[in-house]
Amino acid sequence: MSGIFHQLLQEVGATKPQQTAVPPRLFPIKNRVSLIGTVGAGKSTVVGGVVMTAETLVADDPNFFCRVIEGTSEIHEDVSKLRDGHFPTKTVPFGAFASEAGLLMEWEKRVGLGPISAKVGTKMLQLPICDVSGEDLSYMIRQVRAVGPLGNIAKQAVRNLIAYVRESDGFIITIKATRAKGLFQKGKQLELEQDEKLSADPDVNLVRLLEDLMNYKQTHRSRPIKGVAVVITAWDRLKSEAERIGFDILNPMVGQSDLHNFVKACFPAVYAAIKSLRIPNVAYFPSFFETETNEDNTEKPWPDGTPQIKQRRTDVGNPDEWWRDLRKISYSERSYVDLIEWLKQFAYTV
Repeated sequence: MSGIFHQLLQEVGATKPQQTAVPPRLFPIKNRVSLIGTVGAGKSTVVGGVVMTAETLVADDPNFFCRVIEGTSEIHEDVSKLRDGHFPTKTVPFGAFASEAGLLMEWEKRVGLGPISAKVGTKMLQLPICDVSGEDLSYMIRQVRAVGPLGNIAKQAVRNLIAYVRESDGFIITIKATRAKGLFQKGKQLELEQDEKLSADPDVNLVRLLEDLMNYKQTHRSRPIKGVAVVITAWDRLKSEAERIGFDILNPMVGQSDLHNFVKACFPAVYAAIKSLRIPNVAYFPSFFETETNEDNTEKPWPDGTPQIKQRRTDVGNPDEWWRDLRKISYSERSYVDLIEWLKQFAYTV
C-alpha cells in the first residue's frame, strides 16, 4: 500500500489493520458518517446546522426524536452561539478528538391517530461527528515527509482520525462555493484556500483526500461506502453569478441536476473520483447562513470582526406562531431537512 494514509500509519506506528485508537464499544449503532473538508470550509457550521435543524424537527414532528451525545465536544455551545448569530469558533488543530460525540436520531412509525395510535417500529441512527480540524486533514493531503516528524499529540490525532475513517459507512464532503474556480472572470476565486501549503485549487485538495480515504478503506477491506453527501457551503455568495449559471441560486427547491452540474464543472476531479470509485447514492446539498449587511452591502461584523448571522423576524403579535421563529437564524433550513432525510437511509430498524 502507498499514499498518504500509509505514510501516516507508519509515522504513528499503527500499520496493522486491527489496530484502532477508538474502542468499538463507543459505537454500538451500526452506521457512521465522516465529515471531511479543508481548513475554513465550514465543517463546524454544517454540524451546527444539522443539530439546529434536528431540534426544529423534534419540535415539529411528533414521531421524530433526537438526542445530542455531546461527549467532550462543544456541540451545544456551538449551536447556542449559532442561534445568537455567531459562526462557531474554529476547531483547534490536534485537539481532543471527540469520537463519542454526535446525534442519536429515532423515527417512530405509528398506525392510528391521536391517543389510540400504536408504535409499530422504530428506525435509529447514531451519527458520530468527526470533530477534526482542517489542519489535521491538511496533514493527510500533504505528504508526511514534507512536514517532518509528527509530535505525540499529532500522532494521537492521526490515530483517531484513521480509526474513525476505518469504521465509516458514508461521508459528508464540504465544498466551499466561494473557492470554486472557473465561475468568475480571469480565473478569479472569491476566496483562496487558507492553508498556503495546499494547492490553490480546492478541487485538487479534495480529490487527494477523497482518493486516499477510499484507497485506505479498499486496501484494508473495510466496510463499503454506502453513500456520499456533498454539502456546498457559502452557496448564497454565488447569487451574482446566478444568471450566467442558469438557475436560481437561492431557490430552496434547487434541483439535484443543477447542483450535480455545478460540482461536475467546478470540481471535475472530485466528480470524476466519486464516479470512478463507483460510490453509490451521491446527493448534493447547498448550505448558506445569511449575514447582516451595511448600506454598502458589506457584511456587518461583530466586535471581534466575524460576520453577524441574520436573525429571523418573529411575529410576537401572533399567539399561535410567535415562538416558531424565536432564536432562529436565516439559513438554508430546507437543505438541512433534506440532509437529515438522506441520513435516514443509514438508520436501522429496532
